[in-house]
Amino acid sequence: MIGLKKFWWLLLLLLLSVPQLSFAAEAEPMYQITEIELMTLENNLNELDSINKQQKDSLMKLQTQLKTSEERLQASEKKSMKLELQLTELKKTMTEQDSLLQNAEKSLNESIAEEKAKQARIKRERNWAYGIGAVLLYALVRK
Repeated sequence: MIGLKKFWWLLLLLLLSVPQLSFAAEAEPMYQITEIELMTLENNLNELDSINKQQKDSLMKLQTQLKTSEERLQASEKKSMKLELQLTELKKTMTEQDSLLQNAEKSLNESIAEEKAKQARIKRERNWAYGIGAVLLYALVRK
């Protein structure tokens, strides 16, 4: 154990003696700035601050415009959905009316066919009646 303690002490002394690994605080270099450089730096900072404020204002305006656009888009989507529903209902109504119209046309055609058949029957009956009447008249006249 004693040999191990000596090893650690020697390692610590070795590390402290190496300048790159030394734990001693080194003095930081000092920089000097002239008054003109300081004013230039302050002017640059003020200009950057002004640009930053302008960009924040622009960002706020753009966010407001985006929100307005999103609201308009949502309203348009609602209107579109409403119009699609109306269109679907109108198509359904049109299909129903088309079906009713076809049924009415079918009934009309059936009525027309029945009327034609009735007219043909009446014409046949009339022709028979005329024929029978003519025969009877001929028989009467002959007697």
